[in-house]
Amino acid sequence: MSQLAFSWHGPVPRPNESYSHFLLRWAVYAVKYGGVFTLAMVAGYMIKFGDYVSEPMWVTMIFGFALPLAIAMSGVAAIGFLVKAAWFAVFSPSRVFHESTGDFEDAA
Repeated sequence: MSQLAFSWHGPVPRPNESYSHFLLRWAVYAVKYGGVFTLAMVAGYMIKFGDYVSEPMWVTMIFGFALPLAIAMSGVAAIGFLVKAAWFAVFSPSRVFHESTGDFEDAA
């Protein structure tokens, strides 16, 4: 859990890493955050239905709207990263990260 707390910038490309592998790491990153949002939503519903708050309107707004939206967004992001990773694995498999330029380029 503490690793997720300090990793909000996302994965950083590694030297000579292919672009499709980098996108796969982004997909895993999005799924991890979806899991964190899901755990927060479950905790919120436990608070809401456990009668720990007298006026659960703010709980409903956060745990009934904001967190499901965040879970959906992280799911869509993960699917998008997976599709893009598959695309680059098939059509541009030689694209790797070069430290000297700081960008992904075709290996020559």
